[in-house]
Amino acid sequence: FTNHRKPELTVVKQLDPETDPGTVNFTINGTEFTNDDDGFGDGEGIDPIYAALVGNTVSESAHGDTNLADYDATWECTNGESGTGTSIPAFGLKYGDKVTCTFTNHRLPQVKVIKELEPNDDPGTFDLFINDVKKADGVGHGGETGFQNVPAGPVKVSEGGHAPTNLSSYYNDLTCDWENSELTYIPEGTN
Repeated sequence: FTNHRKPELTVVKQLDPETDPGTVNFTINGTEFTNDDDGFGDGEGIDPIYAALVGNTVSESAHGDTNLADYDATWECTNGESGTGTSIPAFGLKYGDKVTCTFTNHRLPQVKVIKELEPNDDPGTFDLFINDVKKADGVGHGGETGFQNVPAGPVKVSEGGHAPTNLSSYYNDLTCDWENSELTYIPEGTN
């Protein structure tokens, strides 16, 4: 008789930043793990389970109010495999392997554009853009885009006059408030 030690697989969740409240469920080889319906947050994971020699699949899915579209996801396993996304392509293990796979969700930056007019009762209406995509249509004083996910890196915000408003009838100022960011505001034209 020859006994071969079954391979073991552990899955761990990491969030960036660590204080992010997001939670996920894991699915390993078709079995869903929900952490007793609490989901897995930063630093939490599944204790080692026995895995197959071939065709192992591992994925994460949103738990509760978490929306995975708010994150860039990466994964890395101690067997040297790594990639992007919320699922790991099928992979094999050897007898006696003890592999840990870590999913890291990086919270995307968010930008909100708010329109202010002076005087506040000015009838002008404007379209608001983030990275050249219209996010608010025909808003007046106090109108906004709501927080929008953007890729890490440079972000462009702009506005356009919404008919019949003519943007050239106004002097334009732009101010930015940065929360939890190391970015610096660099003006580009009058946008």
